[in-house]
Amino acid sequence: MQELPPQSKADLRDGIWFVFALDGHIVRGWGSRSGLERVYVDDQIVSEHRSFGRTSVHAFSVGTRPCELRFVTLSYLKGALECTLSCAGKPVAAFRVRYSSPLFSWKRLALALVLGALTGWGVSYLKWPPWTVWPALGLVLLVLQRTRKRLTILIEEVNPIAGRPADARPRHQSRQP
Repeated sequence: MQELPPQSKADLRDGIWFVFALDGHIVRGWGSRSGLERVYVDDQIVSEHRSFGRTSVHAFSVGTRPCELRFVTLSYLKGALECTLSCAGKPVAAFRVRYSSPLFSWKRLALALVLGALTGWGVSYLKWPPWTVWPALGLVLLVLQRTRKRLTILIEEVNPIAGRPADARPRHQSRQP
């Protein structure tokens, strides 16, 4: 049997784990890049299915309480996913996962365009032989590979009702007269 994590964690290889404490029970939700999702209560699988939609709901019970674990993809490009545990129709806790840095960078796109334009200019204006395009494009790819940021995944606990980080203050505070 696989070792279940004691706390929430995420990586691209092993998937994303969400760990919730609920009335002396441990509820774990797991999701993978392949769309497979599992829900564990006290180390036992209580729900499993594959989902490729933006929202996925797993219904189960903890003791006599009906609960559900909802996975909601907020953004495919930003890698944003929210997992909310609800019992008896009321949200109990939630986690949000996102990439630490964006996958797209305007600077890297501009660099690729400039290097590609220089390669095209060299082939057409300087009359480089056509075979030099391939090493030049290889150089462009190498530069892009070396300038990318290492991707990490962040997990934060959010207020399940408001959808904000649990320790965040309200965005707007009303003034008292």
